[in-house]
This record gives sequence, structure tokens and C-alpha cells, in this order.
Amino acid sequence: MPGRTPTSLDDKRRALLARRLRERRDGGPATVAASDPGVVWLAEGTGTPLFLLPAVGGTAGPYVPLVAALPAGRPVCALESPGLHGAPVADSLDTLAHGYRDIVVDIWPDGPYLLAGWSVGALLAQQIALLLRERRKRVSLLAMFDGVLATPADEPPDDTTLLEWFADDLTATLGAASVDLRDLRGLPERDRTEALIDELEAAGVVPAGIRAELRTRVTVFAANIRAYLAWRPSAVDVPITLLPARETDPAEADRWLPFAPTVSRHPVSGDHHTMFHAPNLAEVAAVLSRCLADADPPT
Repeated sequence: MPGRTPTSLDDKRRALLARRLRERRDGGPATVAASDPGVVWLAEGTGTPLFLLPAVGGTAGPYVPLVAALPAGRPVCALESPGLHGAPVADSLDTLAHGYRDIVVDIWPDGPYLLAGWSVGALLAQQIALLLRERRKRVSLLAMFDGVLATPADEPPDDTTLLEWFADDLTATLGAASVDLRDLRGLPERDRTEALIDELEAAGVVPAGIRAELRTRVTVFAANIRAYLAWRPSAVDVPITLLPARETDPAEADRWLPFAPTVSRHPVSGDHHTMFHAPNLAEVAAVLSRCLADADPPT
């Protein structure tokens, strides 16, 4: 639906993420990383925080409506790709996972840990669980929203294909109509990113005035895609709680079986993107809420 426009990352924090945790809150989780711009607190509360790992776009934005649909009272922290905030753009999921692991431990030193992620974020959550277990820390929940392992490809995607994928992912995440990119490959390669942004602005998918941010987001998206395609997970002794979209091939879940002692499946309505849109989102929130209550009962 054209007209649903994303704001800049700073505006998103100020307006959409109005529940960001204060710099220090008595009785809440320790927040030595709270001033990190890549740490976005989506909900305040007490007890064990839920940590959400970013999907391929790298932002906390897709989790905003999900967290709003969860019962109040539990702190929820979403992590964003550091490359969106001026840090070097990581070229591997392992590099990202080590950085996220350090942030998670800084915020919640003793555990236990509740981890969840959508898409690429599911793979990051699984690797972070492995890194935490190497430190003998307890992971009470490893939840994956439609986490699908990459299939090795004969040829990596070229830069223009990645631009097309970026546009497809952005519009699908926002619930906007796709944009016409048929002429993109006819342009000089150096002009294609700007032409893509022109099309997104003309279609009303993004507002004018955030071109620099969009260039950064394209760079981060491309790096995350390449890292995802190259990633091969290792087994970890933490059960996987999988929330697959019903329109995803059920056989994809079986590919996780070698990497966890158990894989429990809780299919939810929609496809990879529409599972996070109304009315499907309410089902995702309800399933996640039950999983959280089972893993970390409220006190």
C-alpha cells in the first residue's frame, strides 16, 4: 500500500519506538549498552529481557508491531546492524554474532537468555546461543520466526540483483506495492542505486530526504545477504522453537534438525513477510507469548 512511509532511523526511535528504555532504571536490567545507537529498547519491564536479532534489513522496525502486541511487563531489546550506525559493515554472520553476544552479555550478564530472530536474525540468534553456551551460560529460549537456511548457489548474486532484492524486501516488509525496476540494468552501474531510490520515492514507498540513509541501508542489506548465503551453522545444545510461516515449505524446518537436540514447530499464518502483518501478526504474538511464558514464567 503506497503511502505507508518509513521514517529515518532517528525518527523511528523518537516516534515509533517511544518506549525506549531510559539510560538507567532502578530495578530493571543493567544497561551498560543502552546508549549504543544499535540497541533499541522496544518495551520496558522487569525480569528477563527478550533480545531480538535483526533480519536482513538490519533495523528494529519490523519488530515494533510485534512487541506492541505482546503482553506488557517484560523488557524487550532489539539490536540493529552496527553498519547502520557508522561502524564498519560486517562481512560475516559470525562477526555480527560475536558483537551482538557481547552487547547481550553487557546488558544481562548472568542470564538466562531469551533470544529470537526473524529471517537472517534467526541464524544470528542460533549462533549467539552457541557463543553463550561456550561460556556455560543458559539459553532458555531460542525462537526463530521463519528461519530458513540458505541453499548453496552456483553463482553469488551480482550488485544489481541485490538492489532488486533490497527493493523487494523493503516493499514487502512495509506492505507496499512493488516498484518497477525493469530499466535498472540498462543504466550505468554507478547510477543504479540512485535510480532505485528515485523509484522508491516516486512510488511513495520512502519519503524524500533520507537518500544517505537508504544508501547505507542498501550497503548493509547487501553485506547481510552475502553473509547469509555463505553461512553454515554449527550444532548447539539448545532446543529450537520454530515459528514457520504456513506458506513456507514445511521441509525447510527439517534442515534445522542436525543443529539442535529438538526442533518444536508452531506454524503461523502468512508468508515470510505477511506473517508480520495484520491479521497474522496477532497469531505470531500469541505463540511467542506462550513460548516466553513456558521458557521464563513470570514471577
